[in-house]
Amino acid sequence: MPKHGGIPIAFFCSQPCPGDVILEAQDWANARGPASVPVIDGFHTAVERDVLRILLREQAQVIIVLARAIEGWRAPNRSARRSATPRPPATRAS
Repeated sequence: MPKHGGIPIAFFCSQPCPGDVILEAQDWANARGPASVPVIDGFHTAVERDVLRILLREQAQVIIVLARAIEGWRAPNRSARRSATPRPPATRAS
């Protein structure tokens, strides 16, 4: 369990997104900090990646969930790998 004792917040945003919602997401991310509960997401859409950039800059705790194979994946910023290394996906039996 994270040190803050809170339950992580999931952040999801669809590809097509109105500008006012994007600005609200950026303001929300700017309000996060090291003491905030972690934000969990795959950070795949442009808005999600922008929020991740802000969260990392603010040193907020993030949990990145990969929706694709880990092979060839790189963290967007070395600080995203602070606390844990992602586990490789389970192999399928043939």
